[in-house]
Amino acid sequence: QQQPAYPPQGAPPQGYYAQPPQQYDPNAPPQQYPPQGYPPQNAPPQGYPPQGGYPPQGPPPQGYPPQGYPPQGYPPQGGYPPQGGYPTPGAYPPQGAYPPQPIPQKEKGIDVISKLDSIFVKQKPHYAELCGCEFENEYQVFELKGGEVGKEKVGKQLFQCKEVSGCCSRHCLPGDCRPFKMFVSAMCKNEKGKRKEKEFLRMERPYKCTYLCLNRPYMTVTHVEDETTEVLGFIKDPFHCWNYTIDIIVGNQLEKEADYRVTASCCQCGFWCHCPCGPCKEVIFTIMDTRKQVETGQVKKVWSGCMKEMLSDADNFHAHFPVDADWRDKTLMLSAVLFIDFRYFEDKGKKRANDGAAFSQKPSFF
Repeated sequence: QQQPAYPPQGAPPQGYYAQPPQQYDPNAPPQQYPPQGYPPQNAPPQGYPPQGGYPPQGPPPQGYPPQGYPPQGYPPQGGYPPQGGYPTPGAYPPQGAYPPQPIPQKEKGIDVISKLDSIFVKQKPHYAELCGCEFENEYQVFELKGGEVGKEKVGKQLFQCKEVSGCCSRHCLPGDCRPFKMFVSAMCKNEKGKRKEKEFLRMERPYKCTYLCLNRPYMTVTHVEDETTEVLGFIKDPFHCWNYTIDIIVGNQLEKEADYRVTASCCQCGFWCHCPCGPCKEVIFTIMDTRKQVETGQVKKVWSGCMKEMLSDADNFHAHFPVDADWRDKTLMLSAVLFIDFRYFEDKGKKRANDGAAFSQKPSFF
């Protein structure tokens, strides 16, 4: 006997629906959604749709986009790119946006000596000259700090001076008449602020066989810097019966009257005494302005130390410039200091060995 199908046809499966499903009537009106009473009263408002409703449909109103977004005038009138084109590459910041920065300048020897009121000239000693050899002279020029005379302090080096002369002239001729050239280099700052030697002056003294007022020695001082060649003046030893005299002539005329005169009395121990102690080695030269007839400066040969005085003929000098002197006057006074050393103090070692007398340093009329 055939058993009936399970579950019976048309019967709902057990446990699937609590109630039989209602038939769907396609002609029935749609039910309202959400159902009435939903959401419950006092419930927090939903975040969607946004508060204020959706934006209106249709074309945007007049005046859109809002004022200020994007900025007015964009793109610029007349099209893009803007009138005048794009800015040139590398032209940033724009011209006139920042104040111009000063361009570092190279320092010149004129700038260095113009700032000086006093200098210290130091001759480099050559102890091999004790064997009879004569070397070319070298000098270092330093800044001299301190207002009161006799209490100065030596500052940084500013100039380097080197003699160029022949070997025969140094060994066969006395220092007060031998020919030589002197090259002066200034320690100037470059664009990076570092000090380097730069040629500043050239001094030249020709050979002179001097006797009394005849054939007096002189030296030409020329400014050579940045392809400039200018004769600043002359240093001349005029004839004088007793005192030691040096004339400083500003300009390119050798025969004109002196602008400054450097004078020292012959009655000073430094000219005659060979004792290596301090007071016996000092010699004072006064600088007189011949146009005003007043003393305006001073050159002083100072003691360089007992051992140095005994073993070499190297000398040290202090020079105090006149207050109203310009860079040309100061440059010529520096040259006068070197001329004084060659003229009066160069051959003291040889003279001591040969003469052995107090008159080893002859007056200026010889």
